[in-house]
Amino acid sequence: MSSPYPSFRQRRLYPAPSSPGPMRSPCRFRGEPPCSTVPRSALHSTSSREPEKKTTGYFIHTYIDDDDETGVLVPAKKVHFDVIEKPETSGPSNRPLSTPASPGRSDIDDSDPEVDDKIPKPPGPVGRPGRNGYNLRVALQWQDERHEKVKAFINKLVDSKLDCTISFSKQVKEKLDVVRQQAATKFPILAEYRGQWATDDFIRCRLKSRRVALQKAELERQVGETRIIS
Repeated sequence: MSSPYPSFRQRRLYPAPSSPGPMRSPCRFRGEPPCSTVPRSALHSTSSREPEKKTTGYFIHTYIDDDDETGVLVPAKKVHFDVIEKPETSGPSNRPLSTPASPGRSDIDDSDPEVDDKIPKPPGPVGRPGRNGYNLRVALQWQDERHEKVKAFINKLVDSKLDCTISFSKQVKEKLDVVRQQAATKFPILAEYRGQWATDDFIRCRLKSRRVALQKAELERQVGETRIIS
């Protein structure tokens, strides 16, 4: 009895494909023309791929503040590196030109004005405590010995340097400066008062008392002459 299947040695012939593909196996059926084998490297062509850009890295160490109170910076346990890629170009840099920074508040001289820690003058005129003024001895709060020494020294300067027949505002400024300078040299404590108001008050008091005394003496002289004539 014959088998319906072909024998082992028989080969069934198939017509050759019209256009064999590049991936076709070299094992072909009988009667099929050979096809060219395409290498795998040709299937992954890099002709259209852009060339890789070489970059140089700048490593930035990251630090952490381990003590907020003291502000001491210490390295972290795991130092992190941030890489900034920068293409290597032989031509001029494409970065925009840096413009000069505008001056900030730190560049401007904002130093505070010199603090005047000298003793200010009390309000009102000297020698009139009951009329919105003040008493010089009370305002200075010196010991009596010091007050008397300063007063006596300035009184001598006023009598020898100034015109006691006129008020303080009518005195020659240069002569007033001489009295102030000599008084401050003798008693440096006078320089602790703003505008040398303590020295000026001593001068005012002496000029006032001397002017009153001179006017009184002139009045007595005139009265005496009148009595003699009569």
